[in-house]
Amino acid sequence: MKSASANYTKGKIYLNSNSLSKDGVWLQSSPYFKFEGNIDTEQLGKAVVEILKASKTGVPHPKSFTDFGKDFLVAVGLKSFKQIQEDTSKFCSLKMSDKSIEIMPYQNIGNKKGFMQLNTNPIESIILSHTASYKELGEALLKGFEASFFKKEDVG
Repeated sequence: MKSASANYTKGKIYLNSNSLSKDGVWLQSSPYFKFEGNIDTEQLGKAVVEILKASKTGVPHPKSFTDFGKDFLVAVGLKSFKQIQEDTSKFCSLKMSDKSIEIMPYQNIGNKKGFMQLNTNPIESIILSHTASYKELGEALLKGFEASFFKKEDVG
């Protein structure tokens, strides 16, 4: 299983790969992409495939998380993760197996708690064949962002 993350905030899309550490924790990893303005869905889909293919297992677990994620922030021009964790931000997890690519929209439950898939209000995954075109993948990710939403009141 390959994993990646996609964030949308203020008209910008941020993508990163995820790699599984030897301790069993998914960690943000390169490559990183930023899209803004008039987004070309084919280029977006191509970046989705690239970040998913870059996902690895068995990477060393960080000894410290003090500077963890700094390379992502620098690469995409952000000052802090708070900028992609605002109440108006959207998030989709991306998974790839040998046969399919899954885009899972999440609910934004506030900038202090982040994004969660809640059992009380499940959001359907978007599942595409591993042979889907780049354009189809890019369009599906944009639909995933449309399905993601902010719903703070349901969370205690």
